Amino acid sequence: MMRVQKWLISLFLLALLIAPSALQAQVPALVYERYDVDIAVQPDGSFVVRETQRVRFDGEFSSGFAEIPTLYTEGIQLRSLTVDGVEYREGDPELPQQYGLTTWDDIALDWGYPPTTAGDRREFVIEYVVIGGLWVYDDFDALEWRAVPADRSGIPVEQSRVTVRLPAPLSEAEMLNTVFSPNAVTTTQPEPGLLQFEAAQPLPDGIAFHIQVAFPHGIVSAQPPEWQRRAEVAALEYEQSAFNAELTIHPDGTLAVVDRETITVQAGVLRTGARLLEWDYLDEISNIRVAEGELPLSEAPSPCENCYQVGVLSERPDPVAWYDATRGVIESRFGQQWIEWEVPPLVAGESTDFIIRYDVAGAIVPSDEGQTLTWQTGSGQSSNPAQRSRLTVNLPDGVDATQVTVAGATAISREGQRLVIAPPPEAVYSDSWTATLTLPPNATSAVMPRWGADFEAARRDVEAVAQARARQQLLFGGAGILIFLAGLVGAWLLWFRFGRDVEAPLHAEYISEPPSKLPPAVVSYLLEERVTNAGVLSAIFDLAELGLLNMTFGESEITLSQAGPEVIQEGRAIELPQASPVTVEHHHLVAYYNMMAKTLSERPIALSEWFAQHGSVLPRLYFQMGVEAGSYFEGHPDSVRHRWLVFGQLLVLAAGVLGCWSLFSFLGAMGWLALAPAFGVAAAGIALISISRWMPKRTALGVSEADKWRAFQRYLLDIKSYGALESAQKIIDDYFAYAVALGAEKIALQAAGQRGAVVPRWTTARRTWPCSQPSQRWPTQNREATATPPVIASGRGQPTISPPKLPTLQSTSDSLARSIQSSSNALSSLLSHAAGSRNTPFSVIVEGGGKAAKLTWKASTSTARVLGEAMEAGGGSGGGRSSYGSSSRRSGSFGGGFRSSSRSSSGGSSSRSSSGRRSGGGGRRGFG
Repeated sequence: MMRVQKWLISLFLLALLIAPSALQAQVPALVYERYDVDIAVQPDGSFVVRETQRVRFDGEFSSGFAEIPTLYTEGIQLRSLTVDGVEYREGDPELPQQYGLTTWDDIALDWGYPPTTAGDRREFVIEYVVIGGLWVYDDFDALEWRAVPADRSGIPVEQSRVTVRLPAPLSEAEMLNTVFSPNAVTTTQPEPGLLQFEAAQPLPDGIAFHIQVAFPHGIVSAQPPEWQRRAEVAALEYEQSAFNAELTIHPDGTLAVVDRETITVQAGVLRTGARLLEWDYLDEISNIRVAEGELPLSEAPSPCENCYQVGVLSERPDPVAWYDATRGVIESRFGQQWIEWEVPPLVAGESTDFIIRYDVAGAIVPSDEGQTLTWQTGSGQSSNPAQRSRLTVNLPDGVDATQVTVAGATAISREGQRLVIAPPPEAVYSDSWTATLTLPPNATSAVMPRWGADFEAARRDVEAVAQARARQQLLFGGAGILIFLAGLVGAWLLWFRFGRDVEAPLHAEYISEPPSKLPPAVVSYLLEERVTNAGVLSAIFDLAELGLLNMTFGESEITLSQAGPEVIQEGRAIELPQASPVTVEHHHLVAYYNMMAKTLSERPIALSEWFAQHGSVLPRLYFQMGVEAGSYFEGHPDSVRHRWLVFGQLLVLAAGVLGCWSLFSFLGAMGWLALAPAFGVAAAGIALISISRWMPKRTALGVSEADKWRAFQRYLLDIKSYGALESAQKIIDDYFAYAVALGAEKIALQAAGQRGAVVPRWTTARRTWPCSQPSQRWPTQNREATATPPVIASGRGQPTISPPKLPTLQSTSDSLARSIQSSSNALSSLLSHAAGSRNTPFSVIVEGGGKAAKLTWKASTSTARVLGEAMEAGGGSGGGRSSYGSSSRRSGSFGGGFRSSSRSSSGGSSSRSSSGRRSGGGGRRGFG
């Protein structure tokens, strides 16, 4: 125990011995009692710098050094170095009264002197000439110099004075000046052309004596140096290192706002600033003031240095909110206000604070639950992340910070009536953020702001419009349904009234022979109400039966050749070589034959090939069939169909027009229900288009005739059921054209083949033997099928030639059916074109519309396809934004690195931080 006590006592005594030595070591071993600098500007633009350093030593020192940068100069020349009045010369610094000098990027000077002892004082004077160190402009020149460097090897300065002499006797008003550091400086002018800057406090190590003096251009003959030209053209680069907002809430609910933004210039020159204030969710912004640091700027009508202008970017409408029924939203527009200011240039390395103060009314919205304030904080610039910003709220009397809830942000401090809010974590990359504060209901006497009343009125409009819209939607939707149903019912009624055939009593279940002498093609037209493949082919078979065409059935093709004269006439006998005269009593057959005779010869040609080459002659035949069937219809079927088709298409087009009008007029107010009437009209048009096929109406005679021919058709289609196979040969010989017209040719051929019938006589060269009797369509007597046809008498009743044996149908019925089907297929590809389709409203519209004019469609093309192809062929409150620039808005601005003394009329220090400011001088000083 005794050992421990002795050890502690020894340790305590040792601490007492060491403590004074440690305290003594903290006291500087030397100090600048005075560090004075005289700068004399010469008429040629150079200036002489004379540094007088009076040093008090508290220890042994025997050397000194000085490093003077040549940056922002065109060169520095050392004039002299004196120590205690003794001038040194360049040489070996180890030798007495000599100094060493090195000139690289900087001027490096070192020297020796007799060792000092505690209490010694020495005076060192360094004098040098700076060439090309002034900023030169059109209207002003400026001297900016770090007369006393910040790096003094830890040595403080007790007193310091900087004197600037100009080569002309200028008044103080003509010598604009700024002191960047230290903060407390007294500026005087003992005589014209002379300024003195006296530091009011000691300069600790790390603080420079940095001054700037500007004077009218022309006092010296200097030209802008190259380094200045490079600096002036550098692009402006700056950092918004902080943005903080402070709100003071008054008892009446108005706000006093202070926005503080810290700007650091990294390259180029910053001269102007601007801020856009949004009036969103505010009633008024007033009493705007701008300051740089603690120096207020003056409002002026036009751009000038150290002043600002305020204007309106977009007017504030009245009301600021209204309901847009077309778009179905509440529109709002509050307006914007801009502030622009101009300050003496900030250069690279310099930073400052821009402060904007203004008053706000109408930002607080009262309610029974509480009073709400939503505020946006941030500069609106992506280079200033929101995480660097803070919002401070000073609450009104009687409201404690703990009574306020914060949403959308984080309250980091609640002290009394002061609330500090930080942005939320998710705003780390945002340029602004929003906080919503809810105060107690009686926190202020604020009333509903005007913009809130406007929104409330707009909301009432929304409700009224919603009710009206519901009624309109019901009306339009109901109208669409009614039009749709009316269209369907109306189409049925139109067909019932204008297209339905009158009922007639059934004449018979079946008829075994043609009920009248109607040509086969007209029979097909009568039953189908249109031209069909079967109808066209039956006309050709009819001509063949009359002996005017030679027809031969191949394995899969029918061939034709001309057998009659070049031209025939209706109702006149036609003389045929080696055959009886025939008479053609139907105009369509006469026209058909005469057209075919122009293109046929005695050389056989395949029927499908003839259709391909001469299909253009068919339209007239088709129309003539309808004319001959006219007595059986109340109107030409093609014309009737086309008329109702056009009516339907016109309705569809009218629906399109109605739809476009509804789309632009009512879509925003009623949605897609606005198109309901148009869809109803379109449905009615489509219904008409659909029934147009069945609108041709037969007369009473036509109904009766069609009923008889359907009975004959039933007989042919179900010939086996009627036990009439023995009549198959007669059908093949005499009624085959009707079988083709009625679609029963295959059944007839099969039935005849099963009975052993032979091929039709009109498919062979029967016309090579003469007949004594005129040709008739139907023989007066039936005959049984035989292996050979009966002997045909000559003109005098004597047989002259025995015809060759005809093949049976048992082996050829299939090939005959294939031949007919092949010809029918060839004909079907021509029917639409050959029918001579007419122009409809669809094609007319398309032909008038740009690229779509080249598109054409058949009348039967679907509406959807037409439209598709035509379209393809046709081819929170608060916030704002800050910005800064390098161009002065004034004419004749000198710009550059000049700093006007109007920043501090008494020659005081600038509010700007200039540790990295572009300036000559400075460097390092020290002793060893």
